[in-house]
Amino acid sequence: ITGIAIEGVEMLKRRADGLYQKKIYVDGKPKIIYGKTQKEITQKLINLENERKAKQAAGELFTTWVDRWWEYHQGHIKYNTIESYKRPVADVLEYFSGMTIQEIKPSDIKCFLEDLESKKYSRQTVNLRYVVLCKTFDFAIEHDVDISNAARAIKLPKGLPKTTRETLTPDEIAAVQNSRNLFANFLLYTGCRRNEALAIQYKDIDFAKKTITVNKAVLWINNKPTITSTKSASGNRIIPLLSPLEELLKDQKYKKDDFLFSINGEPVERKQARMMWDKFRKETGLNITPHQFRHAFISIMYYAGIDVKTAQVIAGHSKADVTLNIYTHLANNQHSAARQKLNDFLVVKK
Repeated sequence: ITGIAIEGVEMLKRRADGLYQKKIYVDGKPKIIYGKTQKEITQKLINLENERKAKQAAGELFTTWVDRWWEYHQGHIKYNTIESYKRPVADVLEYFSGMTIQEIKPSDIKCFLEDLESKKYSRQTVNLRYVVLCKTFDFAIEHDVDISNAARAIKLPKGLPKTTRETLTPDEIAAVQNSRNLFANFLLYTGCRRNEALAIQYKDIDFAKKTITVNKAVLWINNKPTITSTKSASGNRIIPLLSPLEELLKDQKYKKDDFLFSINGEPVERKQARMMWDKFRKETGLNITPHQFRHAFISIMYYAGIDVKTAQVIAGHSKADVTLNIYTHLANNQHSAARQKLNDFLVVKK
């Protein structure tokens, strides 16, 4: 058994009382193993070796286990997700440098999270680092390290600011419509994610059925575009081709395999996509992001009376809760606006 020195290679010694025994050395110290059968002796040796390995693993640096988990995890997630985790992994490695996985306590995790809170990090930013901690401990435990998950004993600090993406204002929507910019209007009237929109080909647009098929996305690796799957299975969907967008598309000259937003029919590079957006913002004077159009489209569905389940499918949300949260937020805003109007009316009446 690796790591345990066993004295001699002869058969196990059997004592007068019928028990078998075997002399071994663990970390240089002699130890006698007893068992009723040779099989029991063998199993005890295996158990001892597993315990020795577990103790050895528990004494390893926490950063070693972060590296092991991260190497494994990268093989099971998409490129964009890998990019979003790089900074959180680096922050965890820096903060817990020099500490073994066994000596990290819940109080250490709490101090780390409070340090992030003091830097005014958003809830999403802190949560990504918390996930790295939890997953690393889980990974070590799955590999027989005899520890508890110190991170799961701690909750995220209360009151962390949430990052919110504001929707477009009516004036901004009007400016987009007046610009007749195809990319901006495509985002506005489809609710597609930016990378989904950039992967649309003309063959995905069915003018007869008035539909657009969304089944892929652009992924940039070192600036170069490649076509990959959508963010999730629910991202594969068929969405309606709305009249204002159809009006912009009808005069386009294209081949069916051409990408709608392209250079010579091919998907654009990351730099080209950024330049395209910067040009649109400069021409319109709008300081907005592509993702705000997605929120605006869901708002349009809400005000048009589209039910939550249908809106979820059209938006490509994996969970109805995501759509429902936006609908609820919009409903609350309506109630607030209605209350203010009523108050204003009553003040005037006085």
